[in-house]
This record gives sequence, C-alpha cells and structure tokens, in this order.
Amino acid sequence: MVYYMRHADQLHKIYEHVAQRLQDKAQELGTSVGTAGNFTANGDTTDIWKESNSVVLIPNEPYNLYSFSTKADSAFHKGDTYVLNFQSDFIYQDGTRDGVVVLSLVYRNDSVAQRVMHFSSSSKYDLSIDDPNSLGIKEVKGFFLLARNNDMNSSMTTLKMACVSHIHLFRVHAKKEGAQGNPAAGALPSLCPQMRKCRWRRTLCEGRDDDNSSFNILIIHHSTFNIMLSVDQLEDKLIDLAFAEDIGDGDHTTLCCIPEDAMGKSHLLIKEDGILAGVEVAKKVFDRFDPTLKVEVLIGDGQPVKKGDIAMIVSGKTRSLLQTERLMLNIMQRMSGIATMTHKYVERIAGTGCHVLDTRKTTPGMRMLEKQAVKLGGGMNHRIGLFDMILLKDNHIDFAGGIANAIDRCHQYLKDKHLDLKIEIEVRNFDELQQVLDKGGVNRIMLDNFSVPDTKKAVDIINHR
Repeated sequence: MVYYMRHADQLHKIYEHVAQRLQDKAQELGTSVGTAGNFTANGDTTDIWKESNSVVLIPNEPYNLYSFSTKADSAFHKGDTYVLNFQSDFIYQDGTRDGVVVLSLVYRNDSVAQRVMHFSSSSKYDLSIDDPNSLGIKEVKGFFLLARNNDMNSSMTTLKMACVSHIHLFRVHAKKEGAQGNPAAGALPSLCPQMRKCRWRRTLCEGRDDDNSSFNILIIHHSTFNIMLSVDQLEDKLIDLAFAEDIGDGDHTTLCCIPEDAMGKSHLLIKEDGILAGVEVAKKVFDRFDPTLKVEVLIGDGQPVKKGDIAMIVSGKTRSLLQTERLMLNIMQRMSGIATMTHKYVERIAGTGCHVLDTRKTTPGMRMLEKQAVKLGGGMNHRIGLFDMILLKDNHIDFAGGIANAIDRCHQYLKDKHLDLKIEIEVRNFDELQQVLDKGGVNRIMLDNFSVPDTKKAVDIINHR
C-alpha cells in the first residue's frame, strides 16, 4: 500500500479496472448502468460525462486534484440545468476527511458561475447549477479535490484515500409548461403518483419503479418537495457537520502537542444516575473519524446507569481520542438527558394504559437522535415529520371550512395521491370533539389545552372508539 500511496496513477488504473468489471457484471445480470439510470429517451435529459467514471485521490500533489471540462455544442440550450452526481468512499486510517467538488459554467458572454460543495462521508452526492438568465453555455467544467493534510508530522505510510465513482454529469433541458402532459414526458421511468402530479422544478431525487424498487432520477418536481434521506444518512450528515464546525482544518493544539504514534485509552465515566443513550451513535462518531479506534461497550443503549459506572472504553491513537471526545459527549449527554426525563414520566403513568409521546419540537438536525432517545427512555414516537402522518390543527380546519370538510379533504387527498397515512385531528373544546366523533374517519384525537378534569371527561366520552 505504501507503493500505491506514492504511485496513485497505478492505484487509479487498478480501481478503474475493478469498477469497469463490476459494471460489466452488473449489466450482464440485467441491472441498469450506474445509479442514475439512462435518460436519453427524448434528448431533454442527457448524461454528458465523457471522462473516467471513477477517480482515486490522495492528499499528495498532484494526485489530490482531478479536473474535468466539457465544451458546449448545438445540443446545449439556453436555460439548461446541469447536475453532477457521484458516489464517494473514503479509506482513511485517521484524520479529517475533506473532499471538495466544484462545478462551473462559462457563459457565452464569458462570465462564470460556480457552485462549491464539501463531501466527507461515504455517500451519494449531487451538485447542480443552471443558466437562470438564458445566457447560453460555452463550457461546463470543474474539479474534485482532496484537501491536503495540515499535519507536518504525518507519515507517508498513513493511508488516506478518497474514491469518487459512478460519476454522471446530467444536462437537463425542460420543455415549457403549457404543453400537454408532463414537461419531462418520455424522459422518465414510471414515477410514484405524488411525483407525477407536482408543480415543476428541476432537481435530482429518488423515484420508485413499478416493482417498487427505488432508483435515483432526474425529474422536475414541486418546489417544496424535499429529498428523503434515511436515518443513517441524516446521522452521517450531522456527524460530518459537527466535525466540520469543531475541528475545521485541524485540531492544532493536539497536532502540535501529541505525537502521531502516541496511543491511549479513555473511559466513559457516568456522573449521574439515569438512562444511557447514544452508545451506537458514539460508535459511529469514532468510526467515522478513525476506523482504527477500538470501542468496548460495557453498558448499552437504554440501560439504567449509576454514578461511577463505566459505560465504554475506547482505545487507539491519542490524537483521535482527543478530537472525537467532545462530539461524542455532546451527543450522549443530550440523548441520555432526554431518555432519562422520558423514563421518569413513563414510570409515573405506569399501569394507566397511557403512553408518553414526543413532538416535532426538536433541535434542528438532531431530530432522529432525539426521537431515538425518547424510545430508549420508554416513550413512543408520535410522528417523525410532516411527511408520515396527517395532523389537522386549528388553522387547517379553519381554512378548510370546518371539521367535516377538513376530514373529507384529507381522505380525498390520500386517495388521489395513493398514500396510506394515519389522520390525527386536534380539538379545542367538547363541541369540536363531538363533531369529530359524529364524522369519524380519523385515527387519533388530540385534546388541545384541556384541563385535567376536562381531559378525563373527554377520555370517557371517546371511550376507546
């Protein structure tokens, strides 16, 4: 590996050969090329990437930079959008992973527009740029860059490598609205209904084929539609952001004081009784920063802990232990606090048949972790976001013209969009409660600001219906 770190051109050839063999085998087995599909059906959406579809980068110059350029031809239209889509994978023994991708447009009047994005995890990424003023394009260009190691004592034998693969550069030309049918008709595979019936905006998102298999597609969709991310992806992005804001271009105090080969061990000491939460996320933090760190878990998530307990032991490079300590503690202290408080309420209502539910009033970016902490404390998740349940509150009901109209509109919407979502409705008084019971068609009723006696009376009226 030392040889290949010093001769990255040879490593690139090997990686490219392996990637091509895997792609050929995938096609032989009947799968589609790449992760983004083939969109050349009507010429409106075309992959214009003509260079190698895989790149290997190491921090040493000149192998930390890969540039690309595509000259415009007659197929390029004014107002086109360009989307660079790729998969990144990092192979690091230690240190901060920091890749940069730049996508630029050179317009016909020689002005330049540029988009920049950092990537620091093994994941799929897309970066888009367009021609909003219809100036016309002369050239699309950019580069991938792996940031150099700022530690002057870093050894040449320390493995640091980024692999960028499945690279696509899509040129998207949208037909003007007003023509009959979908503005991208003929260019897309079959889409789930909520994607077909949107207002249109150009971007990259995930679609779903007739056999319910998912794939990444370029479509034009509603301006408020959000790309869905898995829980793991959200956690990865949170960890990357936390490292970026805390470590930046390096923990210079640690780098100047601690030798690179220094090894150490840290113990997670419990300082207060409660419920432990965040152990599995902490393991991801350590692995993301330095996969060589060894984590021995002594007390798992959701377990009660006492002051003085040791929850885990982490051993490895002292530099890595120091640079990951604060992020790990911030996450675990936050999650353990939520789990502990939730557990106190769960114990108070034990035997009543009631459950403790959470809300959407979470810390931005930490919702999945905080929701997980509620469950570890014995509570239940209410709804994760705006997408997994319909919750009719007073403003929705007032705009719809009353409770009955709001419920009817919900059911019609779910039918039209082919969605299977539960319906919850908020009531402010006993009159509204009775209207809901008479109408029916909801899964849950929320009693808004009812006093304790009124809540008991309302529960008796509902009577498990």
